[in-house]
Amino acid sequence: MPRQSSKTFLYRHTDFLAGPEFNANPDVPGFSVRYNQPFYEHDLFKLHFRSDFLTVLLIVKGGLTFALNLEEYTATQNSLIIIAPTAIKKVEIVSKDTIVSGVNFTIDFLTTIGMPKNAVELLDYFSTQFSPHWKLDKKDAGYVQLLIKQLNEKLSSLNEHPYGKELLYHTFYIFLYEVYGLSKKYAVPFHHHVTRKENLVKNFTQLVQKQFKEISAMYRLMQTSLTLLQSTLLKQ
Repeated sequence: MPRQSSKTFLYRHTDFLAGPEFNANPDVPGFSVRYNQPFYEHDLFKLHFRSDFLTVLLIVKGGLTFALNLEEYTATQNSLIIIAPTAIKKVEIVSKDTIVSGVNFTIDFLTTIGMPKNAVELLDYFSTQFSPHWKLDKKDAGYVQLLIKQLNEKLSSLNEHPYGKELLYHTFYIFLYEVYGLSKKYAVPFHHHVTRKENLVKNFTQLVQKQFKEISAMYRLMQTSLTLLQSTLLKQ
C-alpha cells in the first residue's frame, strides 16, 4: 500500500500497477506503459502525493486539471505532462471522456538497462526549472502516441522473442531521445525566484544524476572487464 507521511503519500511503482490500465511485465521491474486507456480517478490521486517513478503522460482525448508542486495546470488534448518523482502531485478534475497514453519508469529501471553514456542529460526536462505541461501540436502528439504504442507492443511481446528485453530497451532509448528533442521546442523555463525548497529539489536531482553517471560508468567498466576475461579464457 502507498506509504503516508504527515503531508503526502509516497506512491510506489508497484502500487501503481494495481490499476487495470497499466501494461507491465514482471521480468522488467520498474517499467510500465498505458496506451489509449481511460484516466481512472483513483482516490489517492485526489490527495497530495509523491512517487518513486518518473512519468511521461500524453492526453489523447478529453482533459484534466492537476497540481504539481502546488501549481495548478489544465491539460487538454495533445498536452504532454512530465512528472518527476519529487514533485508533489494531485489530480483535481478529470473529464469523463479522458483517454491517455503514458510511460512510467524508476531510477532502478534506468540503472538496470545500462543507459547510454549521454543519456542522463536526456532527463533534464524533469527538472523544476521547466514547466511540466507541454502543449504539443497535433503532429508531434501523434508521434509521441506512436512511440508509446511501440513500447506497449514491445512490452506485450517481450517473452515471445529471444531478444525481447533488448528490443524493449532500445525502443525506450528512442523514446527518451525523441522526447528530449521535443523538450527543446516545448519545455518552457520558469522565470521566477527560486525558493529554498525548489533549490533543494534541484540539488537533489543533480545529485541523483551524478550518482547515476557514476553507477553507469561502473557498469560499463564491469562489462568491459567481463568481456576481456571471457576473451582470455577462450584463448587458453
